[in-house]
Amino acid sequence: MLHELVALRTRAMRKGLWFKLLTPVERSICELAIRSLRAVRSRRLAGVLRAIMDKLVSYLKRPLQVMARAWAVGYEMARIISSVAFSWGHPGALEWARSPEFVTYLAITYMNTPSYYRPRLSVSWAT
Repeated sequence: MLHELVALRTRAMRKGLWFKLLTPVERSICELAIRSLRAVRSRRLAGVLRAIMDKLVSYLKRPLQVMARAWAVGYEMARIISSVAFSWGHPGALEWARSPEFVTYLAITYMNTPSYYRPRLSVSWAT
């Protein structure tokens, strides 16, 4: 368990989540456990450490979920834009929806647009 905690602490510090996500008490518990214990024998301490580790794991997995949602939004916008351009007479516009660069551009643009300016889409961005 302590080896997993060390690995999670390293990843969380690299991602900038260690100080943002955990309270000072949670960080202290983790640091003391890592520095002073060889094995966790207390069930209560193991439960507390497991809760902290679950909290870290759930936030470390979020970028994958965010990227999947961003791609879905970008693809939906690309599909709408390319169909409108095709209806206006642009013959190659349907290929735009298959372009990963265009989808990425639209996804990043959508993420950085304030919510009150965002268009309504069938794919939801909100968590």
